[in-house]
Amino acid sequence: MKKIIKSIFLRGYSPIYYLKKYSNIFPLFFKIVEKNKNVNNEIISLQNNGYVILKSNEKLLQQAYKKCNLLAQGHKINYNKKGKSFWNIILKNEELIKFDEINNYVTNSFFIDLAQAYLNSKPVLANVDLIISFPNDQPINHSQMWHLDADDTKICTFYLYCSDVDKNSGPFKLAPKNKSKNKIIPKWFRKYGYMNDYFFKSICAAADIKELTGKSKFEFVCDTANTYHCGSYCIRNTRLVLTFRYVSESPLYNLSEWSKNFNLKKNE
Repeated sequence: MKKIIKSIFLRGYSPIYYLKKYSNIFPLFFKIVEKNKNVNNEIISLQNNGYVILKSNEKLLQQAYKKCNLLAQGHKINYNKKGKSFWNIILKNEELIKFDEINNYVTNSFFIDLAQAYLNSKPVLANVDLIISFPNDQPINHSQMWHLDADDTKICTFYLYCSDVDKNSGPFKLAPKNKSKNKIIPKWFRKYGYMNDYFFKSICAAADIKELTGKSKFEFVCDTANTYHCGSYCIRNTRLVLTFRYVSESPLYNLSEWSKNFNLKKNE
């Protein structure tokens, strides 16, 4: 009985919650926002594949990259036994965005134009995290399994590798949208994470999986709401990454107070 109840309220919300949310955001599906033509190619790739490799403002990128590495210096890894035992969040949200180098990078016009065009909505910065991933002796869990994020109907999750990332460094993995089987069940009612055996058999063939490796300062964006993904299983090396996500003005999950306040101040 407990398992049945848990499945009904999967991801922390009931069916009634989603019905109410959709009734509120339904009119927004028909709203047309201005789309900047300079991101047309990126939008097409996001729509077809679910991800796209980026090249943003070089100056802002360099400043953010240097600041992230400086902030990570001296961080002592905390090897947790529970939860997401494979990473530490060094700094997040208000602790991170207070630095001009980070603020200017994550809110630069290139990312905002891309998010606005793809989301068809005024983009809202939902979170910013500086994360270090590392090898550990715990079994694969949480976001190391194949999953979709359920915060919104579409999400622009941006990544900046602040260290070299190879196959031993926990590269971000994804199943391209055009190579994955569609599921009728809404993503927020699906099981959160799938292991490889089931996933490769039922959703996407192993040969079609993309591993996004790259040198430091490698940038990309993924629609993590509609593109199955996983990552951070480090074999030998650590991985330092700056990640941030933009959602619509009326996301499925309520925004944090930090996000509401930050975006309000940003638009004043």
